[in-house]
Amino acid sequence: MICAALSKKKKRSSLRTIFMLILYSVILLTGYEYVTNAEFRQSVNDGVSGFVTRTGEYISSLKDKDGPGFSMDGLFAAISGEEDKSLAASTGSVPTPTKKPSSTRKPFSSNFYTGSGTSTTSSISTRDDLVAAIKEKSADKPTSIYISLSPFLYNMAEDRDWLTEVIYDAGIRHSTWTRRSSAGSYSITFNEITYMDAISCTSVTHFENLLKGAKETGTLSIRPSPELYAQLKENDYALVYAIEGKAGIIDGTFTSYKEPYRVFEFKDLVFADNFHKVTSVDQVKQCLYESSKRGDTSIALYCSEDTLYNRLTGRNAFTSDTSVVSVIAQNCGISHPNFLFNESKNLIYSTNLGYQPGVRIAFLAKNGQLSKLTPAERALYDRAMLMANRCKATSSDDYELVMSICTEISTSASYQYCEDEDCGGCERDNAYGVLMQGSGECDSYTDAFYLVASLAGLNVGYQLGHVNEEYYGKLSDNNHVWNTVTLNGNTYFLDMTWADDDSDTHPLEKNWILAGSDLMQHSHIWNKDLLLKPISVTSRKYFPFYRENCTFGSPMDAASYIRSQAKKGAASVDVMLIMKNNTSEEELAQQILDGLHLGGSYLHRSIGNHFFFTYYFAK
Repeated sequence: MICAALSKKKKRSSLRTIFMLILYSVILLTGYEYVTNAEFRQSVNDGVSGFVTRTGEYISSLKDKDGPGFSMDGLFAAISGEEDKSLAASTGSVPTPTKKPSSTRKPFSSNFYTGSGTSTTSSISTRDDLVAAIKEKSADKPTSIYISLSPFLYNMAEDRDWLTEVIYDAGIRHSTWTRRSSAGSYSITFNEITYMDAISCTSVTHFENLLKGAKETGTLSIRPSPELYAQLKENDYALVYAIEGKAGIIDGTFTSYKEPYRVFEFKDLVFADNFHKVTSVDQVKQCLYESSKRGDTSIALYCSEDTLYNRLTGRNAFTSDTSVVSVIAQNCGISHPNFLFNESKNLIYSTNLGYQPGVRIAFLAKNGQLSKLTPAERALYDRAMLMANRCKATSSDDYELVMSICTEISTSASYQYCEDEDCGGCERDNAYGVLMQGSGECDSYTDAFYLVASLAGLNVGYQLGHVNEEYYGKLSDNNHVWNTVTLNGNTYFLDMTWADDDSDTHPLEKNWILAGSDLMQHSHIWNKDLLLKPISVTSRKYFPFYRENCTFGSPMDAASYIRSQAKKGAASVDVMLIMKNNTSEEELAQQILDGLHLGGSYLHRSIGNHFFFTYYFAK
């Protein structure tokens, strides 16, 4: 028994000795081969290097936001350099989108690569590097591209949606592709490539600048980043439309393609020629006023704030059914603003501004462009210019010039309201009516005075407003328009319509000429916020009753003045008193008459505490 046990121990010891000898021999032979055989040494070095490289690539790939998480299978595949079961060639394609896709997934077809691609010596290991490589190789827009991939990206490219996103990011609109693996190498070849013209974009500012830059071509394709795309599509693309408004785009077609294509296409873009970004009502007034002086036929206003847009597009409280921005435009002499409102863009625009004839003719005359007048405009210009020259010849200063023009218009025209059914093609709503046809309504009187006074060298304007119903004595829902006149830096109102009383013996009611805001506020209503120029109070230098020294403190002084005018052969005379001590109009009128006894007729009116008395001498 003892001998048998010793025999077994000797056998095990012999076997161990033999195994160790063999192991040492292998190690020695391997070391000798490594030292003496360069090819063997290179193979060993490449194997170790590949092991380290593949391990590093796998660790780096875990940082890719689009890649999978860590797994033992993935680590083994990366270290071993082998595919997970199947390394056969696979193919795919991405279609060209023609309309808004209803699904985020795309249909694919199988197309095997048959052409020759451009080879590469280094493999791509991250998604960003793959996008960059595709961009680099597609710089000259070839129809085929070959790229070596790491095992990890080779696996990722099996996901067609993932690869489609990569292709679109690289600027490819359509392609087929083929994945191949052979002897530890991995590649993908893109064939039948067509390229998109979409410009990559990652910020709102860049998006806005790209839209502005499309003014020449009117066409643009933008591919926003995923984050920007999500931001732009919120609230039914509200931000996109707001940016269009900010860029001055008033018309065009906008189409959005869904993920993964993610492209915004803009076609037939129309940009406003006369475009302004406005931040206040005062700025709007300035823009419209300057446009009217240039004779612009279009304008676009982008409101930086919703409150400003709502303010401008809202109804004006002092005129019926008229937006605030239209009131401003009409104050500038723009008779037909034809504004369009785009709430999604905060844009107010018009491509067909229409002007009163007085504004257009005065503008062309001032700029030496009379050749642009139509025959009808030329006839109106000749008539107005003749009147302006005649008034200038008999006036020594601007006050006398204003009064002379008012007298000329009053004696040559009468008021006639224009009703559609009876109008018969007349032009009683502009200067043609008063100056060429001898009659018109407030628009015609105002435009006629503007034209004649402008040709005479005066600084005049328009004022849209409303009649004060309490003063007017009856319900009136109609708009009213009158003039502004600026003398020596101060602006006053002039209502030529009311100044003409259609009387042969008394052509003017002077209390409506060069009246200040303190006096006119009792009879006229206007939006003070929309004034192009602030209105001064009634001036002692320019208001006719002050200027002609016919303002009195007592009825007896007024009666004495009237008698003095009778001796001079006047047909009528105007006086003004300031009402005090709650004296009524009738009492003041009677007190003046008690001091006259001339047998003539009279009329009187009061505006605020101002009492106006007109006396007509007996013939």
